[in-house]
Formats: sequence, structure tokens, C-alpha cells
Amino acid sequence: MTTTRVSDEPAFGYGRHRRPLRTRRDRDAETVRDVLRRAGHREYGRPRDGFCVIDGGDGGLPFIVACASRTRRRTLSPTAELAAYRRTLTAAGLRVEPAGAGDDPTYLKVWLA
Repeated sequence: MTTTRVSDEPAFGYGRHRRPLRTRRDRDAETVRDVLRRAGHREYGRPRDGFCVIDGGDGGLPFIVACASRTRRRTLSPTAELAAYRRTLTAAGLRVEPAGAGDDPTYLKVWLA
């Protein structure tokens, strides 16, 4: 009898800080994070400021990119930070749409091209 050993390694390797990329969605979310980080945007973490990428789910749903900066540490308003994220993501060829109420979006919807 032959046994097949299932690898404990994630199917798509690891992202920053050894974040396991087990699915295509994990890998694609890391792609969005990487585009923003390479452009100099700070990722949410310590000191709890910056952008946050949330998986919107399967089935072609967008990723959600939010500004999670605290007011006292912000150099830009949340609206200005989101606009900067949008310019960066659009320049990288990603599809980006604002989301939220009226002209003051609280987050962005992002799809890989």
C-alpha cells in the first residue's frame, strides 16, 4: 500500500511575516498588500496605523482596502489616504472603486485585473 503524504506547506507559499498563502484568494490579497507596501504605504500593524486588506470572499467579490490610521498619527485625512491608495492600485493595473456613503468613502473595493 502506498501512502501519500500531504505537505503542511501552504499551496502558494508565504507572504510577509510568514503569512501562509493557502488559497488563490490569500495569494491575491497579498498581491494587493505588496502593491501598497512597495509604493511606501504603511500596512496596519504596529503602531496600529495604515492600510488593511480584507478578503471579500470567493465568487469574484472584491477585496476591501480600508484606512486604519489613528487620528493623532495621521499625516493625511482618511479620504486623502484612500485617494492615495486608489492612485497606487490603479497605476498597478488593479480595478478600484470607492465604496461607502456619498462622497466620503470609508473603504475601497479592489479586483485584480
